[in-house]
Amino acid sequence: MDVGRLLKILEQARTTRDSVYLNERRIYRLFRDKVSRINRIIVSKELGPEFTAGLGSILGVKISGKKGISEDLDISFDEKALLIEIFEKERGNMHSVEDSKIPKGALLSYVGESHITLDFQDVTPETSMLPHNLTEKVQRIREFQAKGSKEGTIVWSSKSKKYLASIAYMEFVIDPGIAHSNPKGRYGILGTKEDELEGLLTISPRWIWYEGEN
Repeated sequence: MDVGRLLKILEQARTTRDSVYLNERRIYRLFRDKVSRINRIIVSKELGPEFTAGLGSILGVKISGKKGISEDLDISFDEKALLIEIFEKERGNMHSVEDSKIPKGALLSYVGESHITLDFQDVTPETSMLPHNLTEKVQRIREFQAKGSKEGTIVWSSKSKKYLASIAYMEFVIDPGIAHSNPKGRYGILGTKEDELEGLLTISPRWIWYEGEN
């Protein structure tokens, strides 16, 4: 592993990502589950004290070169989500949305041209990156899931080799102004596979962020 490259990725992501949606409860559970695997990388001889010191400097905390980090590390939830994403990718545990076979519940991360369907909009080809036959399907799923929300939902959508969609509860949207001002742009998502059918991959979101215009 390249210490400088990993630290550069971490630092750049912290400064270029603006969180739109963040489910803190799910992020905490995921971080708790992954922290031991993260630590196996942090304290490895391959990285060493240079990485530990650099990581601590970026996050503004002291990190033990022998023990690594704890699940109660005093950093923000988006920083915890970022550590999960980067270290799971480094270990080869992150699936690509383009993989032909993705197990249900598998961890996924994606960044690319995206569209946010706002809480007061229906999912249509004009308000999303989905074709008509899939917008109807996603809208039906959204209406069903919205029964569990007091504030409604937004829908993130994108297109890689597959069409991608994620329905996010407004309760966990931390900066609706970003999506309202930039419904189209370069967005990223960290989540788990929900379902895949008819060329549509649906993702259960943990974190959605904005990286700017394409």
